[in-house]
Amino acid sequence: MTNDKGLTPIQRRILDRAEQQGAEPPEDISFLHSTLTQVGLPRRAQQARVFERSSGNASMRLEAGSIFQRGKFVPMPLPYGTKPRLVLIGP
Repeated sequence: MTNDKGLTPIQRRILDRAEQQGAEPPEDISFLHSTLTQVGLPRRAQQARVFERSSGNASMRLEAGSIFQRGKFVPMPLPYGTKPRLVLIGP
C-alpha cells in the first residue's frame, strides 16, 4: 500500500491497484490498436468495395482486394463480422 499523503481514498485505491497490476505478469498479452477499437470493422457484409469510418481524430479506410485464382484475379469481399476482428488481435 502506498503512503502518499493528501490522496483521497479513491485515488489511493487506484494507485494501489496500479501497483498490483504492475507487479503481476500479464496472463495474456494481446493487443488491438486503439484506432480499431474506436472505429472497428463492418458488422455485416458490404456491397461496396471501400469501407471508411472516423471517430474523433481516428480514421480508417479499408479497401477490398483480390486473389489470383485459376489464372485470373478474383475480387474478394471486405472482411466483416467477429472472426476478422479476432484475427486482428495480435499477441
